[in-house]
Amino acid sequence: MAIYKSIIIFIIVVSISVFSGWKLNTYYTGYQTSLKQEVTQVVEQGLRDIQQNQAKVLTDKLNELNNQPFKIQKEKETIVERPIYSQQCIDNDGINLLKKNQENLNETRNKTR
Repeated sequence: MAIYKSIIIFIIVVSISVFSGWKLNTYYTGYQTSLKQEVTQVVEQGLRDIQQNQAKVLTDKLNELNNQPFKIQKEKETIVERPIYSQQCIDNDGINLLKKNQENLNETRNKTR
């Protein structure tokens, strides 16, 4: 009879331990979830505040710009003729040097292929 009582007490103790462990796990998980939700709410509120402040500053600046009188400036297009553009810039010696350089470049390209 004493063995049955000890087995029953053991089963009751194990059952209470399992149930209390399950409950503690549930409470702890809920606590962690609530902490995460609080942090998320604080961050989201901070972001909303920043966005509202930026929107207010932008709106104030737009209103300030819209309330300023417009100044229209008319621009006249002027064409300047410079003698350097209307004449030949490179003389014949320069053109010959450019042609010689192009030929040397072409020869170098053909040798590497």
